[in-house]
Amino acid sequence: MIKNTLVRDKLAVEKNVLYFEMEAAGLINNFPYLVICGIYDYLDLYKNKEWQKYVVIMVAAYIKDFLYRIVLNKIEAEKKIGEVLFG
Repeated sequence: MIKNTLVRDKLAVEKNVLYFEMEAAGLINNFPYLVICGIYDYLDLYKNKEWQKYVVIMVAAYIKDFLYRIVLNKIEAEKKIGEVLFG
């Protein structure tokens, strides 16, 4: 977890990072997945809990729509992200 805004900003500039994923990173080697996130804070002490409720609703609506559009057998045929990244 990154709580230091200086570290966050340095990584963002040096590595051209647009988003820091914190919840699903540990899943990478276990199974293929797609992370769909709603962003409501800037990884610092200035979290806005009022936005969190709105973001959760919007992400849930997006995921529901997304799941209706994908074909299950195409997902099952995909390689695991670990295989793609690490051979």
